[in-house]
Amino acid sequence: MSVIDDLQSDYNLSNTQIKKIEAWANIDLSKARHLGGGAHGDAYDVGGNRVFKFTDDNTEADASSALITNKHKNIVNIYKVGKIRSKGVIHSYSTYLILQERLQNIPNNDIYDALEGFFEHHFVEGITTDNIERTNGKYNYESAFQDYLVNEKLHNTELAKRLTNIMLQIFDGLYFLKQRNIDFYDLHSGNLMFRDKNTPVIIDLGVSYTKNPGNIDVLQEYIRKIII
Repeated sequence: MSVIDDLQSDYNLSNTQIKKIEAWANIDLSKARHLGGGAHGDAYDVGGNRVFKFTDDNTEADASSALITNKHKNIVNIYKVGKIRSKGVIHSYSTYLILQERLQNIPNNDIYDALEGFFEHHFVEGITTDNIERTNGKYNYESAFQDYLVNEKLHNTELAKRLTNIMLQIFDGLYFLKQRNIDFYDLHSGNLMFRDKNTPVIIDLGVSYTKNPGNIDVLQEYIRKIII
């Protein structure tokens, strides 16, 4: 099956709806490449260093919409957010549309494994916007990360220096979300990519909530343009 056939089948989209989505996002879905899917939707490479996501997660759409005009080097760039109505067997439902930047995978396995090990070590409480704090320019998890490097016998190495730089940027991105009243609860290596070999980026806001009612107005302004 083609990408168009898959979208029509998975999301009950008509040819007219597909064409309107393409015009709205300035993409050609017939040339899209499926990158992967999850419980809530699918992501496609649509060229031009862009990814197009179909999701039923309204919280991700809301958080993403808040980032269209709020940029940070360690948070994925969001270009557009919209919504489309599809007709099911019994009732209609909404699918949210997110156009965002395409990034690179984590540079190597050593970095991936080290980051994932640290996140797993804090799995119970999680490293989230709720519990990250910054005092006098220092994050509350910095010492814990250094202790982790010591325990893993990675301290005093070039890799440790690089990992520390990467982790501090991840904390920067998380703290940026906190300052924008966006709660984020899903920090792990699978939700990180890189803009270049030294710049980590949080890419997936699927487990996020916005505390700012104004963000809903921003989302509604965008979705009014694409409800079909």
